[in-house]
Amino acid sequence: MSVEDFKNSLTRVKRNKDLKSSIAFLNSLSQVVPPGEDFAVTVGRVGGYEYMVDRHGGLIISATQDEYLPFFSARPKRVSVTDFPERILRDIPTNLKEILDGLRDAILEWRKTGSGEYLKLSDEILGVIVENV
Repeated sequence: MSVEDFKNSLTRVKRNKDLKSSIAFLNSLSQVVPPGEDFAVTVGRVGGYEYMVDRHGGLIISATQDEYLPFFSARPKRVSVTDFPERILRDIPTNLKEILDGLRDAILEWRKTGSGEYLKLSDEILGVIVENV
């Protein structure tokens, strides 16, 4: 996956605004999220579920408040982005700014301690984000 593929999928989802383009965009997004277990981008929320994309693909986080404690419990579940609810997928084109902002924030956080080949790639990805926000 190249930055050019990410840019092309972003252009397609902005132009077509359909489910197929949204799924392709999310798959390309997972290829440009910073490496590491601490980085993911939220693409939507419905009820007590947060739908995210990380380097491994789709992720659903179920957050619930413990009955007798003032704490939240989060349960992650690994899924394909094609398993995201249709509502989430249909909202991708209208939520692009928030999604790209989340990717930018993840990249900037990673750059504080990251190094290696992703560093050069992150410059290119940030350029695509600036062009499209």
